[in-house]
Amino acid sequence: MCAEIDPLNCHRAILVARNLSDQGFVVTHIVARNSGVEFQTQQDLEQRLLELYFKQQSFLGDELETAYQKHNKKIGYKK
Repeated sequence: MCAEIDPLNCHRAILVARNLSDQGFVVTHIVARNSGVEFQTQQDLEQRLLELYFKQQSFLGDELETAYQKHNKKIGYKK
């Protein structure tokens, strides 16, 4: 859905893919690497968000929601 190299920097991964995943769809992000193509699930992306903002390896309470909000502020559209 996007041309970003890293889905973590794509607002569609943060907004649309999250919603689709929450509805039960399996979302897979295609990541281009120098060594070829890599596939990441939405859950992989969520794990990266937690590690980025909370330096932890597991989902605890509202941290995931907070990580989504913080990252959306970072990469979202600004006027």
